This record gives sequence, structure tokens and C-alpha cells, in this order.
Amino acid sequence: KSWYRERELNDDSEEFRDFLYLTQVHQAVAVKTETEFYRRAFNVFYSNGEGYTSGALYWQLNSIWPTASWSSIEYGGRWKMLHYYARNFFRPFLISPWRTSGGSVRVTIINDFLMNFENLTLDIEILSYLQLEPLKKVSYDISKVHRKSCLSSYKKTFSFTTPAPSLQKTKKEHVFSLLKLRMELPSINQKVYLFFTAPKFTYIQRAKVKIVNLSKTGKNQFSILLKTDAVALYVWLETDYEGVFSDNGFIMTKKTETIFFKSNSPLSVKNLRKNISVTSLSDTIDDKNIRKPLK
Repeated sequence: KSWYRERELNDDSEEFRDFLYLTQVHQAVAVKTETEFYRRAFNVFYSNGEGYTSGALYWQLNSIWPTASWSSIEYGGRWKMLHYYARNFFRPFLISPWRTSGGSVRVTIINDFLMNFENLTLDIEILSYLQLEPLKKVSYDISKVHRKSCLSSYKKTFSFTTPAPSLQKTKKEHVFSLLKLRMELPSINQKVYLFFTAPKFTYIQRAKVKIVNLSKTGKNQFSILLKTDAVALYVWLETDYEGVFSDNGFIMTKKTETIFFKSNSPLSVKNLRKNISVTSLSDTIDDKNIRKPLK
């Protein structure tokens, strides 16, 4: 309740589904936040030679029996939201944005490879919860990121103007940021989001996320086209069929997004279409609390 809003329902089963979804989101975001904090401290050393941790492991990878647990993989092999996030926050080359206690934004670039990278570009977009189009875009050229290092050299204060009356004061409840790192090597390209306050305090809208097309692209492989009419947080795809999505628990800031699903066994488009659901954070919020922050 300190981070997310909860619906007041008379249906216990529906309330339990909300609870399961929110615990998945909370676990994924919490472990991501802590792990990236440890990784950002890789190059921190004191005059006496002591320093911080050089990495992190989380407890635990998989459940050893069917139960509710803090593992990132269920007993049957199904990935929880945390495991999709772990695939990203344990990348050997990672951008990790964070806010200082004073409110400024810092961006740390972590390079665990045994090679240097040159000529990178960091794109930053300031986004509103109330529209899909960015409010502001800025770019920074990064000449070099050294091997086995953490570069933390971006400390910026963002300001912008917009005709939307509700955004004139640019409060943290109105906006969040998207950071994209790009270079000629595609495997390094990535995007991450930085939120300035807890979701329960934001001007979130009701997002109608729908699957508009589902097609087969190969043996046991499927393409899923999603469409939204508003910013959608923590979009979660789920099916009873065992397999892995190309991404899950993601943020939709554009009208469409294509996700791929790899099934562990033969599966038809018809059967998958009948057995797949999509949930986003706004689905767990009462209508009375949409588009206004909680006190």
C-alpha cells in the first residue's frame, strides 16, 4: 500500500489476482533497484583500499517445490516478472539511472566487458503519464566507456514548458523519463525508465492494452502485437502454456509494441489466442483514483 494503489473489491478471487500481480511487480522493481545499486558501486574505493561490493546475487533462482516463494522461476519453469528483469539488470553493459537524495538525476554506465566502447549516444526523453508523446528530448555524446568500469558523469536538472495546464508545475507526479543508449553494436543498445515517485502518487490514466494481432513466425514461435491508448506501466502477458516471452513486465510509451513468445511444446495460434491475457498497473486501480495522485 505504500507504493501501489489497491482496488476495493467484493470479489475475493479478483482481489487475489490483483495481489499476485502487484507482488510480482514489487519484487521485480525492488530486486532491480538493489542490484543496480550494488553494481554502480563497482569502482568505489576508499583511501585505505577498502571498497564496496563488486557485484550481486539474489535469492533465489528457482523454487524446488510448488509454493509461493521469492524465486524468480516457478517450480514448473515459468518465469516470474523478476526473471525478465534480471535478464536486463545483469547485462554486462548496463545504463543505470538514479536519483540522489537532493533530487538530481545521475546516470551510471556499467561495463563488465574486457573491452572499451567508443562513440555512444545517450538519449533522454521526458514523458508524461497523460500522453504518449514525449515532452522533451535531449541527447549526450559519450566518447568512451572503459572496460571493467562504471562511468557516472551525468548530473542534469531537467526543465521544460508545455501547454498542458496540469503539467505547468512539472511536478514529479506528472512525469517520468526514458533513457536510451545506442551505438553501432546492436547488442549494447538498450532502454530503461526512471520514475521520480511511487506509482500511487502519479497521475496515471486507465490504459486499455489489447492484443490486436497474434501470428505464428516459426516452429513454436509467435508474434504478439499489442496496442494501447495511454501510457501503460508493467504490462504483463500470461498464458497457461509453458514458454518464454521476449519481454514482460514492460512499460508501453508508444501506441504499439511487438512481443514474441517461444512455446516449449507444439501450439496453435487458435489455442494460444484463447489462453493469453494482458494486465497493466491501471487495471488494479479504482476508477475514482485514476488520473489523480493519492494523498
